[in-house]
Amino acid sequence: MLKKKYQTQKTALANYDYTDIEEGTGVQVYYGAALKTNAATTYNLSSNKDYSALISTVKSAAGTTTLNFDSTVLNSPKIVRGTAYYSSSLYQEDATGDNVYLKVQLQKVDGASNVTDISSEIQSNVFSGSVKHGSILIPMPLTQTPLQKGDLIRLVVKMIKVGATGDCELTHDPMERDGTYLTSSTTAPEITTKLTVAIPFDLDL
Repeated sequence: MLKKKYQTQKTALANYDYTDIEEGTGVQVYYGAALKTNAATTYNLSSNKDYSALISTVKSAAGTTTLNFDSTVLNSPKIVRGTAYYSSSLYQEDATGDNVYLKVQLQKVDGASNVTDISSEIQSNVFSGSVKHGSILIPMPLTQTPLQKGDLIRLVVKMIKVGATGDCELTHDPMERDGTYLTSSTTAPEITTKLTVAIPFDLDL
C-alpha cells in the first residue's frame, strides 16, 4: 500500500516571518538597502539585515527623487495577496518653508523587464511646519498577482520636496545606524532608520 505524503504546515510556513492563518497568507519582511560599486549605486530588497552602502538619501533641491528597491529574482512561483505595509522614517530640516512627503508603490518585473503594478501609488502624510521628523507606516492594498520563477518585486519610493530651504532625509539601513539627521538613538524614540515592506503571499496549504 502506497503511503501518501503531505507537506506539513510547519514546513510550509517556515519561509515566512509571520503568518495570518485566518487570511491564508504568509508575510515576508523585506529590508531596503543601497548597493554601491565603482560603476553605480543601486537599491535592493532583501530579507537579510545587511549594512547598507548608503545609510540614507539626503535631498536639498525641490523636486522628486525616485528610488527603485528590487528583490532578487524568485526561484519559485508565488502569489501576492492581501495588504502590504511600508515602514520608514522621514526628516525635513526647515521648519517653515518646505513640505516633504513620500509616494510608494509595489510592482512586478518579469524576466523581459515588463513592469506590472501590484499596488496603486500611495502618498504618505506631509511633513511641514513644525513637524520635522517622524515614522511612516503606509498600508498598501495589493492586486492579487501571480509571480513566476524569474520575476522580481520592485518597491518604488518617491521622496518629494516642495521648497528648497533645507535638506530632507530618507533612511534605508537594515542595521539601524544613525543617518545624517535621523538618528534612532537620539532623535526620538519612535524613529527607525530601517526601511521595510511586509508583503503577504498566498500560503497554498
